[in-house]
Amino acid sequence: MDLFSAKNSGPFVILSETIQRSAVELLFHLPSLDDSLLQNIVCCCHDGAVGVSVIQYILQILHYRSPGYQGFMYHPAAFSLETYLSVLLNVAVGFSKKQLTEYQDTANLAETRKLTGFIDCSFCILEENTQEEQTKSELSRGPQSNSVKLWQIHQMKLQAVCQCFRQCHQSNLVSQNIGLQLKTYLHDFKVLPVSAAHSFLCLVQCIVELTSSSESPGALGSRLPANLLLNLVALTLVCLQHCASTTSSSVALEANNVDSTSGITLLVNKHLFEAVVGLLVAVPEIVKEMLSLNMQKIMSENSESVKQNCAAILAKLLASDARQVLLQSVDIVKLLVARILVS
Repeated sequence: MDLFSAKNSGPFVILSETIQRSAVELLFHLPSLDDSLLQNIVCCCHDGAVGVSVIQYILQILHYRSPGYQGFMYHPAAFSLETYLSVLLNVAVGFSKKQLTEYQDTANLAETRKLTGFIDCSFCILEENTQEEQTKSELSRGPQSNSVKLWQIHQMKLQAVCQCFRQCHQSNLVSQNIGLQLKTYLHDFKVLPVSAAHSFLCLVQCIVELTSSSESPGALGSRLPANLLLNLVALTLVCLQHCASTTSSSVALEANNVDSTSGITLLVNKHLFEAVVGLLVAVPEIVKEMLSLNMQKIMSENSESVKQNCAAILAKLLASDARQVLLQSVDIVKLLVARILVS
């Protein structure tokens, strides 16, 4: 199966979509799929030369050969459930661990990329330089349309992965395993491209939704690995800061000049904020910890910039579907508002 070798050395990515789909069908008939082959499949899913419909087909075929499938097309599992979930997670994140490791060098990145942080939080959001990373043929069709297309492909891949999670009949095992894998990711990688951060938020919400009907809403949230929950608090806060800061600057830019970059920024921020709100509603524990962290920052820093950042975040949340969850901690919300208003 050399067709599935790395994107820079194998011919799979340059084949027509029809031939790619035929090659993918061969996977269904193999007795087993080893780690090397699966890793190369993931590389193909990260390459912009492979269409999203082919990626969706790959995920469908892998699902049919996974331990999580039960149906009329049943074949013996070609790999373990842990391996299958790892492949899905890698496809959803959209970046290899090697790429994410390279992004951790913030000193080098800060010279060429915009980084968003939040007062001593461990995470930073990396603005993706999509125009640099696109191919010449893609750029010839216009930067705005291709940036939007790349983001749409990211969303479709993420939705396809979440659908695979939902189709697994071992939902409790899926939730536990993905929770542990997400814990490792967020422990190891603190500088995240905005699309990867968006993926992590959506994936956590997805596994929370996989809880059995016998459990109350948010029950799984209280059983998330402790370190994962703490990292999600910091990541959520940084994502909110990213949305608040870039949205205001983009709106100001659009008021003076309708620019393609501001358009895609607003689109990405809209979806990122929706992912934050969805996660906060699904896991209310994050809201309580996030409010407490905001209070700590204001009390320790007591600067106007900190107050402005907290005020912008609080205003966005109170105007969203997360308002009801936020007001479940009304006392600390009142304290935050009082601290923000103190001159």
